[in-house]
Amino acid sequence: MSAEENFCTMLVKRLSGLDYFPQTKEAALELTNTLMRAKNNREACEVVDEWLDSTREAPKPCDVLRILWARRREEEGLKYLGDPDCPDCQGSGYRIRTVNGVDGAERCECTAKGVSP
Repeated sequence: MSAEENFCTMLVKRLSGLDYFPQTKEAALELTNTLMRAKNNREACEVVDEWLDSTREAPKPCDVLRILWARRREEEGLKYLGDPDCPDCQGSGYRIRTVNGVDGAERCECTAKGVSP
């Protein structure tokens, strides 16, 4: 089961007073579609509540996904993708690498060690 479209549309309206809220219907629809990836209406509401409690700017779909993924990792007991003591990635599992003046992310070597607290 996933969150219902009408419910998620209502949740996106709760975000409409935030700075940088999407100015087009299409962009707001992307937020709705992303919220629908929540397991159910309750989780979608908790994601929006968490966002409203922590910032004054409207989320982008990637922000919503980041919260959903963090919740999944926590439920599954996977708080870190890498070693939380790793100096290169600080437990994210990815480190920043610059190639030809362009920053990018790559998997950190600590993930090969299979660390999952």
